[in-house]
Amino acid sequence: MLSKDKVQGAHKEEQEPTNMKGITTEADLRKRYLAKYQDPNKPDFIKVFEDHLPEQSLQSECASAKIGTKIYCVGGLSATMHEYEATHNWNAMKKKLYGNQVVTIYDMETMEVTYGPEFPYPLNHGACAVQGNLIHCTGGFLPTKKKDAWKASSDAHYILDTSDQNARWQKAADMPLKRGAHGCTFLNDENMYCVGGAVNQWGPFANELMIYNPSTNSWELGTPMQFPRDHLFDSVVPIDGGSKMYVAGGKTHLKKLPPGVSNPRIMLNSNKVEVYDVKKKTWERKNDLLSARAAISVVPFHRNGPDKPANLILLGGEFFQGLSGQVYRVVEEYDLQSDLYYCLPSLAWPYFGGGVGIHDGKLHVVGGGDWFGAAAVRRVQIYDLDEAPKPRQCFYDQVPIFDQYDRNWDKRMPYPDINDYDSEQVKRWRHL
Repeated sequence: MLSKDKVQGAHKEEQEPTNMKGITTEADLRKRYLAKYQDPNKPDFIKVFEDHLPEQSLQSECASAKIGTKIYCVGGLSATMHEYEATHNWNAMKKKLYGNQVVTIYDMETMEVTYGPEFPYPLNHGACAVQGNLIHCTGGFLPTKKKDAWKASSDAHYILDTSDQNARWQKAADMPLKRGAHGCTFLNDENMYCVGGAVNQWGPFANELMIYNPSTNSWELGTPMQFPRDHLFDSVVPIDGGSKMYVAGGKTHLKKLPPGVSNPRIMLNSNKVEVYDVKKKTWERKNDLLSARAAISVVPFHRNGPDKPANLILLGGEFFQGLSGQVYRVVEEYDLQSDLYYCLPSLAWPYFGGGVGIHDGKLHVVGGGDWFGAAAVRRVQIYDLDEAPKPRQCFYDQVPIFDQYDRNWDKRMPYPDINDYDSEQVKRWRHL
């Protein structure tokens, strides 16, 4: 039998190591976090590289862009969840929550990480869009001089020519409105469309559409969305050959607020999906998301070959609840032709606000965050879409019917198989 002193000594060894102030160290908190949240049943078609990105590339809620095999992550928040837990010092964290100027370049073909020229100002919650070899980066939130003031948004617009190794960010015409956490993309009329966002970090949230013409270096306002929301980032993507723009989810207010009034405790997660038509200059409602969330990454995927219409892969996202929330591991596939969402196996780790791309059938999920708020990671997840089980109807999705008030249940249709494009069942769904 152990003596009393030896028992106490053994008990001390089991306790987590602490720093000089008696607080658990960041390294030990991180080790505990990994042990608690990593999935022991991670499937073979998902590879996780825990510390693949250098320390310099701690960037969550960055502005991202994809050119060829390379994913660019511009700015972002560099604080980790473990830093605050280890120090309990909010003031020490503030600088890392103001954004940074880092431009990380991740090559999906080689997994090599390099760096581009620094962005002109510390950026977080900005938005990027790509035209050829040019990256356009706009807006974002900026720190204010007032003590404890929420960050104001920016109207700045810079362009980087990635084909020139010596290029630096060049100033372009400012946006007509200051915005952060918006989303931008180029469409087939060769104009850039920036939509939504927030005036300040906690709102008010916006629905305006800003259109940039590169040939004249000028902006104009277009038809606004129906639903104001921010945290759009990578959830704004071109579809139908660039003739339309898909906008999914986001964060909004629980109710309509008076001008200039904002309260972070009444934020609401949005499940709304709207599609903008370039020719008609109108917005169309599509089926709502299966789960309301913000900061979803959306990337086109040609599951049925390059000659077939692309579906959209939706992954991750944040769920806001007052000043707390969670991050999703969910992976979904949206069939544009049938306007239906299907489920794929989840990511190994929760994710939002980094860079995403698909190369050679593999989905690369780079950096971002895995916890609500300040939670930057150096992780890379590679998800083999060809090896993963095929998409299936999501268990939390109801089987649609023609008329929910019609009691003739014969009108209920089976959920179509996303992988059988030639079946009569799928053809019927496309023409509902």
